[in-house]
Amino acid sequence: MLVRAAEEHLNAVGATTLYTWVLDEPANRAFAERNGFTEGRPAHFLRLDLADGTLPPVPETPRGVELRTAADFADDPRPLFELEAATVADEPGMVPIELTDYDAWLEQNWRHPLLNHELTTAAVVDGRPVAFTVAYTDGGGRYVTAMTGTLRTHRGRGLAKLAKIHSLHRARAAGVTEAFTGNDAGNDPMIAVNKWLGYEICATEVRYVRPAG
Repeated sequence: MLVRAAEEHLNAVGATTLYTWVLDEPANRAFAERNGFTEGRPAHFLRLDLADGTLPPVPETPRGVELRTAADFADDPRPLFELEAATVADEPGMVPIELTDYDAWLEQNWRHPLLNHELTTAAVVDGRPVAFTVAYTDGGGRYVTAMTGTLRTHRGRGLAKLAKIHSLHRARAAGVTEAFTGNDAGNDPMIAVNKWLGYEICATEVRYVRPAG
C-alpha cells in the first residue's frame, strides 16, 4: 500500500519516471520487479573502523593549498555552495543532480542538523575552495561522508583525498569510532580513495527504475 500511495502521489505531481533504491538481496529485488521496476546501477555502502587506529598517515599538504573547515565559511558559505554545485553535477549515477537555488541549499544542506561544520573540510587554492568532503555526525560516535568532490580544473592532485583524511583524523581525535560512506559502483576514483583510507563494503543497493503511470 505504501508503494501504491507513493506512485499515486508522484503521478499526481507530474512525474514521468520513478526511481527507487533496493538492497541487493533476492527478496528486495523480486519485490521491485513485481512492481514493474527494472534494474539499474548498483552502489555500495562502506564502513571504516576508526577505533582500531589503522588510518593512513596524513600526507603533506601541497604548496599553495590550504585546508579549511566549513566553520571558516560561516560568514559566507556561498563558495562551498558553488563548489558543491559544480562537483555534484559530475557525480556518477542514473539521476542527474543540479544545484541552482542557494537559499534552498542553505536550508537543506548548510543548516542540516547533522552537518558537522568543524569536520567538513575544504582544500583552498588562491582563496577559493576547490575540493571538499562533507561530514555528518550523530553525536554518538558515527560519521558519514555526505559528499566528496573536486573541481575539474584541480583533479588528479589528490586534494579530495587530502581533505577527507584530514577530516577523518580529526574525527577520530574527537571520539568518532565508525565512519560510513557510499559510492556508485562505477565511481572508480572515489572507490580508490576509500580503499586507500581503509573502508570496506558493508552493503550494496541497486537503483531500480520504471516509467510513471
